[in-house]
Amino acid sequence: MAKTRKATLTQINQLMILRNFATLRLKGLQRIVASEQIAEQWHKGRGIYFARQIRELARHYQRFKQLPPEKRGGKGRHSMFNDEAVQMAARAYLTGLHTGDVTPMQFRHALNEWIFPTLGYVLEVGLSECTARRWLYKLGWR
Repeated sequence: MAKTRKATLTQINQLMILRNFATLRLKGLQRIVASEQIAEQWHKGRGIYFARQIRELARHYQRFKQLPPEKRGGKGRHSMFNDEAVQMAARAYLTGLHTGDVTPMQFRHALNEWIFPTLGYVLEVGLSECTARRWLYKLGWR
């Protein structure tokens, strides 16, 4: 029995962008012009970078006949947050601070410079401030 996979909102958006791109290409527009028009519709003001991403997505789909694999974590994927030792160390760090003193930047710095090395994790690139903010929220520090 083959496993079926639900399409996420991101995948649906990618498929809609590909459909729009293919439609514009069939109407005779060049790749760059078509991608720039779609980028303008989806993200006003961030056209060039997003247009390049659209062309890259179209090339990948044309070559492999599927969407590129997702690179973000989540359900079923490994997240360092799921490690109980990381959660306990993060909670221990946070309980040593006053509630008003906690900022995502300070928490990020503590994770990258103190908590992960103590637990034996070596990261090529440390966690971002956005990830630290999400972890604070998950740990109940709003």
